Amino acid sequence: MNAPVISDRVARPVNPVIVILVLAATVTPFLPFALDTSPIDVIRDFHGWRKADSLDWALLGAGLGFLTTLPMAAALLWWRIKGGFASWMRIGAVAVAIHGAGATLLFATLLATNQLRGDWAQLAYLAPAPVLFVAGAWLIRRTPGADRASLVALEAAYLMHAVTLLAVFSRGPEAGWWVTLLSVAGVVGELATDTPRPGDARDAPRPANS
Repeated sequence: MNAPVISDRVARPVNPVIVILVLAATVTPFLPFALDTSPIDVIRDFHGWRKADSLDWALLGAGLGFLTTLPMAAALLWWRIKGGFASWMRIGAVAVAIHGAGATLLFATLLATNQLRGDWAQLAYLAPAPVLFVAGAWLIRRTPGADRASLVALEAAYLMHAVTLLAVFSRGPEAGWWVTLLSVAGVVGELATDTPRPGDARDAPRPANS
Protein backbone atom coordinates (compact mmCIF):
# COMPACT_ATOMS: atom_id res chain seq x y z
CA MET A 1 0.00 0.00 0.00
CA ASN A 2 1.39 3.39 -0.98
CA ALA A 3 1.60 6.16 1.55
CA PRO A 4 -0.02 9.47 0.54
CA VAL A 5 2.20 11.96 -1.24
CA ILE A 6 3.21 14.84 0.97
CA SER A 7 3.27 18.07 -0.97
CA ASP A 8 6.39 20.21 -0.79
CA ARG A 9 4.28 23.32 -1.30
CA VAL A 10 4.09 24.86 2.13
CA ALA A 11 2.75 28.36 2.68
CA ARG A 12 5.42 30.70 4.05
CA PRO A 13 4.79 33.12 6.90
CA VAL A 14 4.20 36.66 5.71
CA ASN A 15 6.57 39.42 6.82
CA PRO A 16 4.29 42.47 6.43
CA VAL A 17 7.11 45.02 6.20
CA ILE A 18 8.87 43.14 3.40
CA VAL A 19 5.62 42.54 1.53
CA ILE A 20 4.62 46.22 1.75
CA LEU A 21 8.03 47.31 0.47
CA VAL A 22 7.87 44.88 -2.44
CA LEU A 23 4.29 45.86 -3.27
CA ALA A 24 5.39 49.49 -3.40
CA ALA A 25 7.34 48.57 -6.53
CA THR A 26 4.07 48.19 -8.44
CA VAL A 27 3.49 51.96 -8.46
CA THR A 28 6.97 52.92 -9.66
CA PRO A 29 6.18 52.59 -13.39
CA PHE A 30 3.70 55.43 -12.96
CA LEU A 31 5.77 57.77 -10.77
CA PRO A 32 8.29 60.33 -12.05
CA PHE A 33 11.68 58.67 -11.69
CA ALA A 34 13.97 61.41 -13.02
CA LEU A 35 13.61 64.54 -15.15
CA ASP A 36 9.90 64.63 -14.26
CA THR A 37 9.40 61.46 -16.36
CA SER A 38 7.99 58.07 -15.38
CA PRO A 39 8.83 54.71 -16.97
CA ILE A 40 5.36 54.66 -18.55
CA ASP A 41 6.01 58.10 -20.04
CA VAL A 42 9.22 56.80 -21.62
CA ILE A 43 7.45 53.82 -23.16
CA ARG A 44 4.57 55.96 -24.43
CA ASP A 45 6.90 58.56 -25.93
CA PHE A 46 9.03 56.05 -27.84
CA HIS A 47 9.55 57.40 -31.36
CA GLY A 48 8.90 54.14 -33.15
CA TRP A 49 11.07 51.53 -34.83
CA ARG A 50 12.20 53.67 -37.75
CA LYS A 51 12.65 57.05 -36.08
CA ALA A 52 14.26 55.93 -32.82
CA ASP A 53 17.96 56.52 -32.22
CA SER A 54 20.21 54.67 -29.78
CA LEU A 55 19.19 56.89 -26.86
CA ASP A 56 15.50 56.28 -27.56
CA TRP A 57 16.11 52.53 -27.53
CA ALA A 58 18.15 52.77 -24.34
CA LEU A 59 15.39 54.71 -22.59
CA LEU A 60 12.81 52.24 -23.87
CA GLY A 61 14.79 49.48 -22.16
CA ALA A 62 14.80 51.55 -18.97
CA GLY A 63 11.03 51.87 -19.07
CA LEU A 64 10.26 48.28 -20.06
CA GLY A 65 12.36 46.86 -17.25
CA PHE A 66 9.99 48.35 -14.68
CA LEU A 67 7.11 46.29 -16.08
CA THR A 68 8.49 43.34 -14.09
CA THR A 69 7.22 44.94 -10.87
CA LEU A 70 3.60 43.76 -10.99
CA PRO A 71 4.38 40.10 -11.90
CA MET A 72 7.08 40.04 -9.24
CA ALA A 73 4.78 41.36 -6.53
CA ALA A 74 1.95 39.01 -7.58
CA ALA A 75 4.32 36.04 -7.59
CA LEU A 76 5.63 36.92 -4.14
CA LEU A 77 2.12 37.15 -2.69
CA TRP A 78 1.13 33.86 -4.31
CA TRP A 79 4.29 32.20 -3.03
CA ARG A 80 3.74 33.47 0.50
CA ILE A 81 0.08 32.42 0.56
CA LYS A 82 0.08 29.22 -1.50
CA GLY A 83 3.69 28.11 -1.14
CA GLY A 84 4.22 27.14 -4.77
CA PHE A 85 3.36 27.71 -8.44
CA ALA A 86 1.67 25.81 -11.23
CA SER A 87 3.93 24.93 -14.15
CA TRP A 88 2.52 27.70 -16.35
CA MET A 89 3.23 30.22 -13.59
CA ARG A 90 6.86 29.10 -13.39
CA ILE A 91 7.20 29.48 -17.16
CA GLY A 92 5.62 32.93 -16.99
CA ALA A 93 7.89 34.01 -14.15
CA VAL A 94 11.01 32.95 -16.06
CA ALA A 95 9.75 34.69 -19.22
CA VAL A 96 9.17 37.94 -17.31
CA ALA A 97 12.59 37.63 -15.66
CA ILE A 98 14.24 37.22 -19.07
CA HIS A 99 12.33 40.27 -20.29
CA GLY A 100 13.52 42.32 -17.31
CA ALA A 101 17.15 41.26 -17.63
CA GLY A 102 17.06 41.83 -21.38
CA ALA A 103 15.61 45.32 -20.96
CA THR A 104 18.37 46.19 -18.49
CA LEU A 105 21.10 44.87 -20.78
CA LEU A 106 19.57 46.81 -23.71
CA PHE A 107 19.64 50.01 -21.66
CA ALA A 108 23.16 49.49 -20.31
CA THR A 109 24.68 48.32 -23.59
CA LEU A 110 23.29 51.13 -25.75
CA LEU A 111 24.14 53.75 -23.16
CA ALA A 112 27.67 52.41 -22.80
CA THR A 113 28.41 52.04 -26.52
CA ASN A 114 26.84 55.26 -27.74
CA GLN A 115 26.08 57.94 -25.17
CA LEU A 116 28.87 57.24 -22.66
CA ARG A 117 31.56 55.69 -24.84
CA GLY A 118 34.98 56.55 -23.43
CA ASP A 119 33.55 58.36 -20.39
CA TRP A 120 34.82 55.96 -17.73
CA ALA A 121 33.53 58.02 -14.82
CA GLN A 122 29.97 57.81 -16.17
CA LEU A 123 30.32 54.20 -17.30
CA ALA A 124 30.92 53.23 -13.67
CA TYR A 125 27.22 53.93 -13.02
CA LEU A 126 26.36 51.02 -15.31
CA ALA A 127 28.50 48.54 -13.35
CA PRO A 128 25.54 47.10 -11.38
CA ALA A 129 24.02 45.62 -14.57
CA PRO A 130 26.66 42.98 -15.40
CA VAL A 131 27.55 42.39 -11.74
CA LEU A 132 23.95 41.71 -10.72
CA PHE A 133 23.32 39.65 -13.85
CA VAL A 134 26.10 37.26 -12.83
CA ALA A 135 25.07 37.35 -9.15
CA GLY A 136 21.45 36.63 -10.06
CA ALA A 137 22.39 33.67 -12.25
CA TRP A 138 24.54 32.28 -9.42
CA LEU A 139 21.73 32.71 -6.89
CA ILE A 140 19.15 31.04 -9.15
CA ARG A 141 21.50 28.13 -9.73
CA ARG A 142 21.94 27.63 -5.97
CA THR A 143 18.24 27.86 -5.16
CA PRO A 144 16.65 24.43 -4.62
CA GLY A 145 13.16 23.84 -5.96
CA ALA A 146 11.80 25.00 -9.32
CA ASP A 147 9.06 27.10 -7.72
CA ARG A 148 11.35 29.11 -5.49
CA ALA A 149 13.98 29.42 -8.23
CA SER A 150 11.44 30.99 -10.59
CA LEU A 151 10.53 33.59 -7.96
CA VAL A 152 14.22 34.27 -7.29
CA ALA A 153 14.69 34.78 -11.05
CA LEU A 154 11.98 37.46 -11.02
CA GLU A 155 13.44 39.18 -7.98
CA ALA A 156 16.99 39.04 -9.36
CA ALA A 157 15.86 40.56 -12.67
CA TYR A 158 14.06 43.34 -10.82
CA LEU A 159 17.08 44.06 -8.62
CA MET A 160 19.37 44.13 -11.66
CA HIS A 161 17.16 46.70 -13.35
CA ALA A 162 16.25 48.78 -10.31
CA VAL A 163 19.78 49.11 -8.91
CA THR A 164 21.19 50.00 -12.32
CA LEU A 165 18.60 52.73 -12.81
CA LEU A 166 19.05 53.98 -9.26
CA ALA A 167 22.77 54.39 -9.95
CA VAL A 168 22.41 56.04 -13.37
CA PHE A 169 19.75 58.51 -12.24
CA SER A 170 21.10 59.14 -8.74
CA ARG A 171 21.42 62.84 -9.50
CA GLY A 172 18.13 64.64 -9.05
CA PRO A 173 16.04 61.69 -7.85
CA GLU A 174 12.28 62.04 -7.81
CA ALA A 175 9.40 60.16 -6.16
CA GLY A 176 9.75 56.99 -8.24
CA TRP A 177 13.48 56.83 -7.47
CA TRP A 178 12.85 56.87 -3.74
CA VAL A 179 10.03 54.32 -3.89
CA THR A 180 12.29 52.08 -5.98
CA LEU A 181 15.00 52.38 -3.35
CA LEU A 182 12.56 51.20 -0.68
CA SER A 183 11.37 48.36 -2.89
CA VAL A 184 14.93 47.23 -3.50
CA ALA A 185 15.41 47.04 0.26
CA GLY A 186 12.25 44.91 0.49
CA VAL A 187 13.35 42.49 -2.24
CA VAL A 188 16.81 42.14 -0.72
CA GLY A 189 15.18 41.43 2.64
CA GLU A 190 12.90 38.82 1.07
CA LEU A 191 15.82 37.07 -0.58
CA ALA A 192 17.89 37.20 2.60
CA THR A 193 15.17 35.77 4.84
CA ASP A 194 13.50 33.19 2.64
CA THR A 195 16.00 31.83 0.10
CA PRO A 196 16.84 28.33 1.36
CA ARG A 197 20.26 26.77 1.09
CA PRO A 198 20.73 23.62 -0.99
CA GLY A 199 19.50 20.70 1.09
CA ASP A 200 16.99 22.80 3.02
CA ALA A 201 14.10 20.51 3.92
CA ARG A 202 11.53 23.15 3.05
CA ASP A 203 12.14 22.81 -0.66
CA ALA A 204 13.46 19.29 -0.99
CA PRO A 205 11.23 17.03 -3.09
CA ARG A 206 9.17 14.58 -1.09
CA PRO A 207 8.32 11.52 -3.20
CA ALA A 208 5.68 9.00 -2.19
CA ASN A 209 6.87 6.12 -0.07
CA SER A 210 6.07 2.62 -1.21
